[in-house]
Amino acid sequence: MGKIDCTTESTSMEDFQLQITVNLTAVFALTKYLLPALKQEAKFSRNIGDSHGATVIHIGSIASFAAFPKLTPYCVAKAGVAHLTRIQSMEFAPHQIRVNCIQPATVITDWHNRAGMGKEKAARYYTNSHSAHPIGRSGTVEDIVQ
Repeated sequence: MGKIDCTTESTSMEDFQLQITVNLTAVFALTKYLLPALKQEAKFSRNIGDSHGATVIHIGSIASFAAFPKLTPYCVAKAGVAHLTRIQSMEFAPHQIRVNCIQPATVITDWHNRAGMGKEKAARYYTNSHSAHPIGRSGTVEDIVQ
């Protein structure tokens, strides 16, 4: 979800709100409405002697803490996810619910293509991004879920 070349000046309020809704409000809402089940899972874990409780994992981005020109709404939303994670970590800790946030850099998906780069430009972007990553390549969805 999103577009490339979104500056403060060029982004409509509707596009800004869409980014906030998809990338931040949805994370808040899902966690809020799953909280009763998370508390129940943490309580069950304690009852069987498992001290780990329950876990929430938010998906952030390198854009959570790095500013990328022309991705203003996305960066703002992902910074919100990072801060929400810190707040929820403190709120949920008494219930033995951990909250963490994965903050990947470039991940090869169809997002860049759909956001306006097109397939060829997106492929070049991924290739050029390889050297910016310590592992020598852009990430994959599999890297995140493993």
